[in-house]
Amino acid sequence: MNKSTSRSKKNISIQVSDLFQLSATKAQDQQFNIIEAAIKSFAKNGIEGTTYTQLAKDCNVSRPLVHHYFPSLDDLFLLTAKYVRMTLLKCATDEMGKAVNSSPKEQLLLYIQGCFNWIRLYQDQCSFWFLYYYQASRLPMARKENTVLVAEGHLRIKQLLDLGNNNKFWSIKNTYEKAKLIQITITGGMISTMSEDGYLSTDVAEKIVKNAIENIMLSKT
Repeated sequence: MNKSTSRSKKNISIQVSDLFQLSATKAQDQQFNIIEAAIKSFAKNGIEGTTYTQLAKDCNVSRPLVHHYFPSLDDLFLLTAKYVRMTLLKCATDEMGKAVNSSPKEQLLLYIQGCFNWIRLYQDQCSFWFLYYYQASRLPMARKENTVLVAEGHLRIKQLLDLGNNNKFWSIKNTYEKAKLIQITITGGMISTMSEDGYLSTDVAEKIVKNAIENIMLSKT
């Protein structure tokens, strides 16, 4: 990441949750637009190729305004990652919300469907996410942030498994480990369909992941 930028997170004036509000202030709209432009730029140009000047041009605002909102490109990158992760989670939970009274198993399958809908809807975010994985593999700050974000998704799956246990839909001895196995299976299927040509289309990958998780749920552990 750019070492010449300030690393103080206190200067970021927006919370990721603010970006999903139905009614936003002008400042929040401007910051949202900058983050959307940053997704495209990071995905296409990488971190070193992303500049305040280009972001300002893409958003039709001044360079000082972009710098005012995001004094550090490092922090902008991490905030963008949180936004992308929340978009993915929102796709999953929105799908689950279409069948609120369904069984935990059906909710889990809808969660998977929502994850693959994210791939269908947000190609730039998918490309950005590969860059984020790379950064998490080499930089402690990005790895720490990614660990937190992954833990949130893992908790969501574990809650579904616990709900199924409580309502006697299944009997899972270790919902923590089972949820992690399910999460890894979903992630693997998503990475494959985002990075491969040919057989493994998004629809095929979603079907394979659902079938794999059906088998995981049938296991005795």
